[in-house]
Amino acid sequence: MDTEVTAPFSGFVTRRAASLGQTVAPGEALLHLSDDRQFELVAEFSQVDWKLLEHPISGKLAALYDRDGAALGQAHIRRGGGFLDQNTRQMRVFLEVTEPNDQILAGDYLRVSIPGRLIDETLTLPDSAMTRAGYVWLVDTDDLLRRITPSILFRSDGTVTIPAPDGGGPWRVARTPLASFLPGQHVTPLDVEG
Repeated sequence: MDTEVTAPFSGFVTRRAASLGQTVAPGEALLHLSDDRQFELVAEFSQVDWKLLEHPISGKLAALYDRDGAALGQAHIRRGGGFLDQNTRQMRVFLEVTEPNDQILAGDYLRVSIPGRLIDETLTLPDSAMTRAGYVWLVDTDDLLRRITPSILFRSDGTVTIPAPDGGGPWRVARTPLASFLPGQHVTPLDVEG
């Protein structure tokens, strides 16, 4: 007996569970259908990154980008947090994209940008200012080197953001520290704009 099955909504067949001519029982899955007018995304964040988000995040908008950084649109944050994923040990955020454009494809990887919270008293430095050992070299008012080991708040686009050092600014930072630097060493700094 031939049977015609109509989907309850427009979409894409992403997986078939039955083959042509196969006998199926009532209630048995035939296929998996993905809605082409609405997508659900899942983004995962480490616990450190989770603390950098502005909470509560539900109801906010997130920007979507492809892997090359081109803007694709926005998604609404439905909900997030509250538990750790058992396998990845990361916090999950669930987002919805309604009326996606043709550049957003089901199953593709996207970059998601969610508004972060404002953090006072930080320094954003070029990646080159951080040594492999995790030091940042400052030059004090007497032109002497001072080494600090800051905690990194986050990295983004060739920069690193750290808590501002004690003592108030402005700070003079060695952009390209040398392996020969020693704490207390006298230097002749060059002022560079930017």
